Amino acid sequence: MKKYIFVQDGKINGCGEAVQLTEGVQNIEVSEYVYNEFIQEPLLYIYSDGQIVENSNYENEKQKEFIEKGLKKFQMNSIFWISNVFEHFVKMKSKPKEPVKHGLIIIIRKFMIYVLNIKA
Repeated sequence: MKKYIFVQDGKINGCGEAVQLTEGVQNIEVSEYVYNEFIQEPLLYIYSDGQIVENSNYENEKQKEFIEKGLKKFQMNSIFWISNVFEHFVKMKSKPKEPVKHGLIIIIRKFMIYVLNIKA
């Protein structure tokens, strides 16, 4: 069975064993080896000059992807933690003592500045 990598607007957007009929999508036939590697690690290959070729910038892109995933995970965990802290105080119907309140404000400000890029 033939293997294809799909390209649209000059960028790889998927792969499959059947031709994609969507307008503007190129179906580039590849070896089974390239197809299987692409399934395991899509960043290994790029589209260049009408061909699927090895990505010479793979290591940098992989590292960038790793950092972006880590930052996203940190953002989600931070939002979860902050919301849990405030939910606790709402459920307890009490206000945090002044040092705790001040500490939370500092954490939230730092979170907003460094993660969300919002100046508070």
